[in-house]
Amino acid sequence: MNGSLASNSKKWAIYSLYGFFFSTTFSLFLEQIFLALALLFVIINVIAERKYERGFHLDFFNLFIFLFVGWSIISAIAGPTPRDSLWILKEEWLFFMIPVVGYLTRDEKIVRTSLKLFAITAVAISLYAIWQHFSGMDLAHHTQLSPAPTTGYRVVGTFSHRLTFGNYYSIASLLLLGIAPYADKRFYKSLFYAGFFLTALANVFTYNRGSLIAMAIGIVIFLIWHGRRHIKLTLALLVALVAVIIITAPDITSRFLSTFETEMEGKYAGSRLAIWRIGWKMALDHPIFGVGQGNFKYEYAKYGDKDTDRIYGHAHNDLINVAAYAGFPGMIFYLGFWIAIVARMVKLLRSIKENNLIRGVVIGALLASVVFFMTSIYEATFADEEIRLFLMAVWGLFLGTSWMVKRGGEPPNI
Repeated sequence: MNGSLASNSKKWAIYSLYGFFFSTTFSLFLEQIFLALALLFVIINVIAERKYERGFHLDFFNLFIFLFVGWSIISAIAGPTPRDSLWILKEEWLFFMIPVVGYLTRDEKIVRTSLKLFAITAVAISLYAIWQHFSGMDLAHHTQLSPAPTTGYRVVGTFSHRLTFGNYYSIASLLLLGIAPYADKRFYKSLFYAGFFLTALANVFTYNRGSLIAMAIGIVIFLIWHGRRHIKLTLALLVALVAVIIITAPDITSRFLSTFETEMEGKYAGSRLAIWRIGWKMALDHPIFGVGQGNFKYEYAKYGDKDTDRIYGHAHNDLINVAAYAGFPGMIFYLGFWIAIVARMVKLLRSIKENNLIRGVVIGALLASVVFFMTSIYEATFADEEIRLFLMAVWGLFLGTSWMVKRGGEPPNI
């Protein structure tokens, strides 16, 4: 192996990681390029320094990921379109983001730089989205945005769909809120709080019901669990956020309530309850292997209402969606790695006594994970590449920073 490449591989992997955190808020293409580069340089570094002999541990989290991916492959082969299903499963490579980020973020300086870059671009894109709300212009796609139910327009940022943008920024807002109180310098504390405020406001302007409810619940959890020490500043920001919402989107609450009533009736063919019922029937009829990845929309036409031509590519609920395409074993494995990672976060958080940046990262990662899971109940967020890749990075960030927490002299498994 080229000596120069091997010796510099760690440095280039870190630069690629910085590129990922800088670009993830606005470009799926760039963040995947940086992930691929980081993965390549990490592999070179691990081989060159022979760290592969002691760098991997098969804990419950990793085990359930392996089982989930393995069963998804089996269900694809057992399904009606094995070649197409296996091709779609190439997206499971996004799981590599977890060990890549975990491997590179065992240094607090790297964590700080990554978070700063993320916060800066999150603020910039949020300001652009707020401008979109008032101007109605989507410069990235050269189109006019859809009018909002009240005033202004539904924002999309630089993403292709407002639901993706809203879900992503609801998760980002809680990550930044969890970190902000624990930043040790006033400038960075202000940057993270500004990031929280602006990403939350950008999410509001999407008028996405699921992401707004998830974000609101995440904020309440933060206030109840960790907001006591920082209650004055956090409440001041929330009051300001609510005031801006009342001024710029005065009818948003009443609009949500009327839409919620329609959803709960389940009579409308496009309502979540109607889609969930069909997805659940699909899963019950194919309980072991499911219908295979990519076949949900074809099966939907068989199970759906014959009086409507509405067809959906997923169940708008990750648990039902996974059960439908990979059977109930796939759903159990999916739940398994979620329970494993959240349990590790809670356990580690209880062991951290100091109010430092590491504690903030763990709190932010936990809040972001909770909000992601709540959005996935309504939107099947795990099936959305932009948001899923961001979640993988958050989990990797948690695993990396957990190495910096001393536990009897031994670092936690990664």
